[in-house]
Amino acid sequence: MIWYWYVTRPDELMLDIDGGRGGSILGACRLRLEAAIRSGKLAVRDDMFLYRSGQPGHYHVIIRLKEPMSAWRRFIWEMQLRSDLYRGRCNLMRYVNSIESGESLTRGLYMVGAPALLISPKPWTGFYREPDVDCSCPSKHNFKVFSSCPAARALRGKEAANEGYFGELLKGRIVPKLKVKEGRMSTALFAYSEEAGKFDNGV
Repeated sequence: MIWYWYVTRPDELMLDIDGGRGGSILGACRLRLEAAIRSGKLAVRDDMFLYRSGQPGHYHVIIRLKEPMSAWRRFIWEMQLRSDLYRGRCNLMRYVNSIESGESLTRGLYMVGAPALLISPKPWTGFYREPDVDCSCPSKHNFKVFSSCPAARALRGKEAANEGYFGELLKGRIVPKLKVKEGRMSTALFAYSEEAGKFDNGV
């Protein structure tokens, strides 16, 4: 299978909308975009692009800006417009890391380390530019696939291809219902000790 990689340019907002059936999050995106444009907070070009991203209710939305915008502002606007929040947090972390490591100079039209991008299972029909790179990885890009993907290595470097910034949630865990407890307490108790079950259950 061929995957097509599009790196966000300074005059683009690239949203990854992971909605449910009926595209309910896409509707929320539309309302927030309308508010941003109507209030003059966001100056956009007339042409934008919408593509299905492979799963029902999931979309890639590309909004072209009239003027380039700093990465900080673009990533905040993407999250405001209901792009996937985990993607947004990773974009910010990659950008911060590129600055802290002194890699904030531009390479071509995008930042070193390609902090923000979208990967599509098909080329975007009618899009105004070509993909930046493609790959022939056998499946969707999870952490394992990223670590050996030549496109990921080319855009983000060997070490950055398989980054995980926030830790993985254990499988099968449910969100606990916590009893409110004020004041000082043990982080270990709250976060991960065997005693946390008692706290979770309000004991």
